[in-house]
Amino acid sequence: MFDQDLRRRLLIYLNSVKKISYRKLGISPSYLSKMKRGERRISDKVLLKLLDNLSVKEFVSFEWFNDGRGGIRTHDHRRVRAGFDHEFVHKVERSLDEKIVEREVELFRNYLEVLGRSPRTINDRVQYVRRFLRSGLPLNSEGVIYFVSMFKRDARIHAVKSLRLYLKLKGRRDLLEILKTPREPERITYCPTLEEVKVVADAIEDLQAKAYFVLTAESGLRPGEVFNLKIGDLDLDWRISELNSYGLDVEDRAAAPIPSSNIKRCFCSFFSSKNLIRDYLEERKVNSKTPEKIFHNRKNIRKQVYMAMRKELGKTFETYALRRFFVTEMLRRDVNPLFLDMMQGRKPKAFRIMLGHYQKLTLRDLRSEYDKANLRIAE
Repeated sequence: MFDQDLRRRLLIYLNSVKKISYRKLGISPSYLSKMKRGERRISDKVLLKLLDNLSVKEFVSFEWFNDGRGGIRTHDHRRVRAGFDHEFVHKVERSLDEKIVEREVELFRNYLEVLGRSPRTINDRVQYVRRFLRSGLPLNSEGVIYFVSMFKRDARIHAVKSLRLYLKLKGRRDLLEILKTPREPERITYCPTLEEVKVVADAIEDLQAKAYFVLTAESGLRPGEVFNLKIGDLDLDWRISELNSYGLDVEDRAAAPIPSSNIKRCFCSFFSSKNLIRDYLEERKVNSKTPEKIFHNRKNIRKQVYMAMRKELGKTFETYALRRFFVTEMLRRDVNPLFLDMMQGRKPKAFRIMLGHYQKLTLRDLRSEYDKANLRIAE
């Protein structure tokens, strides 16, 4: 690898000029002094830490060669390339490329935060941009088209959306014309019937899985939102499952939405099977890592639910289908779509205008509309 003398000069430079301490290198003060005097070898591990603290400009301008042979002494001439060890050069190039990539990714992440994107959306978009930058493809029409063609179906849509945001950041609007967001394919969605949902609920033996399944079906929440429910989000007396704590515990308190760019947050929803939820909460085993969460062990819950589906129906359907079931049943029972929007966390423009300026709705209004449908899964 790199000559020890060259490593020592790099160590002295970083320690004296950039004040890189022994702590950053993961060594003791005495060992640092011995390496600077040449009494101890500088390992590859320490060398890589040194390079992490060296900028691209410093790397290019650093006086690597101190003699006519390039400062590398090796008897294996096949591994020498322009005075550098080939393996070392490969590691350095990869390290520098990764630094440049991460710098661009951090800039892109800050851009998305300014746009007000959610943390989950930011992580998804960053994933595709990082992959594009690491691929080494040029930022032109051929490069972006080739990158997008690597993905299929849903992943291609996310890749295009991510690259379009990155192109806007870099000022390459000329490429936006050729990189159109593909239309999402039409999906054949399945909506279970009331009888199927009740049969599956009765067949689930695990109390936690049964409570999760029934609460998802009766509240219309997204499966992930039910998993994120905390103890303070449930009110058994009012039968409320509330994800956004707006203080809606007063009967005459208006349940109008707080202005927000986040359109996928439920204001409050309701459930009917109060006794089942109470029985589960009394026997609930607290998870030490997330003691405030009502449901834990998602893998086991899904396993129990799908086992009951196969046993009773001979097939399975995604738990998100329970949300479609909720809407279908509520509409069949003449529930006002405006109430469904509130209970399911949708905020279309007309909905925001109506509740924000003209109409006042209380929890009593919401619950009476919910109770009118009389949707009950567990007897």
